[in-house]
Amino acid sequence: AFFCFGFYPQNQNQRVMVTASTTGRRANAPGKVRRRRRCLLLRVHLARGPWACSSQALPLLLSKQPDVVKHINAQDAFWNATKTVRRRAMENKCDRKRTNERARKSNVLVQHDTTLGARGGGDDEDDECDVLIIGGVLGAFVAHAVVTAVPTARVAVVERNESIVGRDQEWNASLDTLTKFLNALGPVHGYDDAITLRDNVTTSRWKCSRAFVEGMSEPLAVTGVMDCGVSPRRLIDAVRDSLVRHGVRIHTGTEATHVHSHRDAAVVQCRAYRRGREKDSGGGGGGGGNHGNIPTQVRARLVVDCTGHFSRFAEESRRLRSKRQPLLPRPPLASEPRGHVVVVGGCLEAPSWPQGNDVADLLACFDTVSQDDIRFGQPLWEAFPADLDVSGTTMPRRTVYMFAYIDDHPDRPSLAEYAGRFVDGLSRYQGVDGHGEEVGVVRFLAGALPCYSDIEGPHVLSEARRVLHVGDASAAHSPLSFGGFGAMIRTLPMLRPRLARLLESDRLDAGSLRRAAGGEYDPALSSSWLFNRSMSLRVGTSAARTGDCVLRTLRLTFTSLKLLQRFGIRKPADFFLADEMRPIPLMQLLLVMGVRQPLLAYSAAARAGMLVFVRWYVHYVCLCAVSVVRLISFTTSEARRDTGGLKSVVA
Repeated sequence: AFFCFGFYPQNQNQRVMVTASTTGRRANAPGKVRRRRRCLLLRVHLARGPWACSSQALPLLLSKQPDVVKHINAQDAFWNATKTVRRRAMENKCDRKRTNERARKSNVLVQHDTTLGARGGGDDEDDECDVLIIGGVLGAFVAHAVVTAVPTARVAVVERNESIVGRDQEWNASLDTLTKFLNALGPVHGYDDAITLRDNVTTSRWKCSRAFVEGMSEPLAVTGVMDCGVSPRRLIDAVRDSLVRHGVRIHTGTEATHVHSHRDAAVVQCRAYRRGREKDSGGGGGGGGNHGNIPTQVRARLVVDCTGHFSRFAEESRRLRSKRQPLLPRPPLASEPRGHVVVVGGCLEAPSWPQGNDVADLLACFDTVSQDDIRFGQPLWEAFPADLDVSGTTMPRRTVYMFAYIDDHPDRPSLAEYAGRFVDGLSRYQGVDGHGEEVGVVRFLAGALPCYSDIEGPHVLSEARRVLHVGDASAAHSPLSFGGFGAMIRTLPMLRPRLARLLESDRLDAGSLRRAAGGEYDPALSSSWLFNRSMSLRVGTSAARTGDCVLRTLRLTFTSLKLLQRFGIRKPADFFLADEMRPIPLMQLLLVMGVRQPLLAYSAAARAGMLVFVRWYVHYVCLCAVSVVRLISFTTSEARRDTGGLKSVVA
């Protein structure tokens, strides 16, 4: 159902019903809309119904902005399509298996056991490169890292939008992690070093971040975790201009449709991207692109997929992996996620923020779930200061999100209902009236982001020769986070030197690419699945037993972290709130929780599932083993370096 992304119903009183199809024929019946996807095509039938998203169902804060209504309509149609596929799968498992067999006939990503050979002298050199990046917003960072690490490499970027620009709303990150990421980018033209670039793109900073739950006497405060806001527009503009100076070709308004992987090269078929209307491919494109020169196909030594959560190439790679590992237990659909993170919110502005706008909330929880609201899951909140440097000229801005960890059960609410709950909760959380005329929306986001469990393995790094998935496309992010810039900022420092070595040696098979991207199995990410399940409420459960279980578990967690801080043990709080799983701090936290309230810790594990808990224990043992191996490797390398330096001094 992920290939329905981007569609939204035109009529306000329409609902979405989805049936799987594998043909590319145009639907003759009125009311059917065809998506041009060669792999799992979905025919979306529009029928009148009461549960579609409409501007009347949204609060006044959101319904008065057409762009916000259009965005929620698009995401709601996609979310309803996902739930409809789930409903039909629950009703008829045989039909689900047939859908899986049809999906495997996709030709979006095809691997051939042939060689292309050398190109002729009359071929256009613009259609050949060493590295091709698909997806230019976050892919621009990968392109810049490659072109600075391997100066002789010919790099090209394919972006379906008209330009490569960043959004106005800030990205939030930790200052230390951001510095490592900017160092991994390499020298950016116009800036002396990474510190200068960091100071230019960082628009907001605050001293500490906190986490609190209703019932705590005072919040849990940490420093150095999510303590700055980055301007995407400034950062991407600087990287894009540097790419142009390095001679990187940027094809904007171009969509990559198929990837054919051969032994010696990969061929990517492209076309002009059209969104609802014909696009003139002869005009000039902004944002550093050459919109007037759209190639029909590009030959590259390596193709890097940076197209996000709903990448069609990553979906096909998951199916290829299910064929490569037939003995692993997997869901009937190899590309089916086991959970979702529903996120609503964005950047808001108001005359004043009574709760303060000088500190960030990493996680806040203050609602006990009733029986009528059990289908919404446990609402969690987070907020960050935004654009503090322009607070004197405009109203103060603050980034506020409400999110919940849920599954794709058919009875889950629509995103429009989540948006309504978000506006209703603003008065209690931030002290501003979301239904009044004082609050304005700078940017709004609503979506259901997939997260994969530890069974199918979150990673899908590379299943075909010369094709690598990076960022959200690889799902190499924690099931507790939203991905996006946060996934790229942690991946790129590790990926840059390894990818440079592979390009220089031309070892671009699937196994080498998987090892370069960190391996197919990461115990730190797999162990996060237990915490995702422990904060999720199943549809149909009794609110009398589970209505406040998530709130009480989070209260026990944060008070235990505060207790450790009082004894001078600060690493558990820093790593836990930064979503980094380390064996020793994690064990310290779990031991304190088990000693203080053993029954509550046991109930949280039972709610997630005892099988999930047993698998988590295995992942934790693997995490300890990996940490020991890394420590020994680091100690050995440092000892060799010191010995070599001593020998040189003696000589």
